[in-house]
Amino acid sequence: MDTASNNYNNDKKNEGSVPSNRNVSLRCCSSRRWGGIRWGKSKRNKVVTADTFQSQEVGEAESLFSVSDHGSVQCIDDRSKKERRISRKGIRQYMSRYFPMLSESEEAVICRIENESSRAEDIIKAMRLHSNSALIQGRGCAILTTIAKDRSNHGSIASEDGISVILEAMRTHGDTVEVQGQACSALGNLAAFENNTKLSVASNGGIELIVRAMKMYPDHPGTQERACGALFNLASLKPNRVKITKAGGISAVVKAMQMHPDDASIQHHACCALWSLAGDVKNSVHIASEAGIPAIVKGMETHQYHPKLQHSASGLLRTLAINSDNKFHIASAGGVPALIDAMEMHPGSSHVQKEACGALRNLVFHPSICHHVRNHRPHKALEAAADRFPIECGDSANSVLDRI
Repeated sequence: MDTASNNYNNDKKNEGSVPSNRNVSLRCCSSRRWGGIRWGKSKRNKVVTADTFQSQEVGEAESLFSVSDHGSVQCIDDRSKKERRISRKGIRQYMSRYFPMLSESEEAVICRIENESSRAEDIIKAMRLHSNSALIQGRGCAILTTIAKDRSNHGSIASEDGISVILEAMRTHGDTVEVQGQACSALGNLAAFENNTKLSVASNGGIELIVRAMKMYPDHPGTQERACGALFNLASLKPNRVKITKAGGISAVVKAMQMHPDDASIQHHACCALWSLAGDVKNSVHIASEAGIPAIVKGMETHQYHPKLQHSASGLLRTLAINSDNKFHIASAGGVPALIDAMEMHPGSSHVQKEACGALRNLVFHPSICHHVRNHRPHKALEAAADRFPIECGDSANSVLDRI
């Protein structure tokens, strides 16, 4: 019997007398030299206990279980001061004795974190400990998505550095579409309110990872929808809009619209993302250069009965129509009749009426476009909007009527 096995068997004999909180100092060793496990940017021995192990920095479990074939782990019991070198084969057996949470199966972990009493802290710890499990990472992100719908939970997620854990899941499991989609959804919900969170996601490479997910899985509707939703929330800040554009986000969003024309939810979330991005003048031009305007109009024509899409698309066209060149792009793509149809199809929606009236007002500021709008006879729709929603639509509707 080899030394490692013998040591392990000796430990097993005394297992009942070992307190659950006994400290164990851990460090990796190789055939050439001894070296500490990596903890952040430093290399040193680390003392942990069964109670504190889960809350340590990311990487400890992975470091222990990723020892090379010719290496081992040295464990020093702080009571007996005995050193034990454990081979790669015996690592999990030894560690499961001190830290039983490491020996859980994927199914057991998922069952535990799906429990209604589970807190964000428990979910994030589980994701840290099982960072190599795509199944646990995907399910963990999905649960965090649900938890993050409640703004009061954002603090607990942030205190456990949940954003970093989600982003690490995206980096580690780029080949798993479920992880990518659920992570985008979680980030989107977390970035829905606080500006600090939006900046945190961006500063840690979140925008690039979201856009990468869109490019890697263009055929997956769930990932496209969730990614567009995340970009919409992140793009409310100007620094983030710059990063999204630089990462190729505008192109990715327009492509999502082009590849999923029959999916109203993708069309809506994509229009929301582009609407937020179009707040920058350069982005407004960029959207047009990526053939975004025809995609927007096609979405409106395909999903005439979808009020949320008609609202977001009309608002986006309203913003884009501020640019002179974009006025012609919108007119040539059929944007004018699409806006009038939106007003006629949703007469009771103040949101649709407001944005459509605003878009037509911006378009008629150009003489040639004014003639084009007049030919489509929007008079009744404009008069009805001004009469029903005088505060939201009165000024813009009357402005269009005066010009045509």
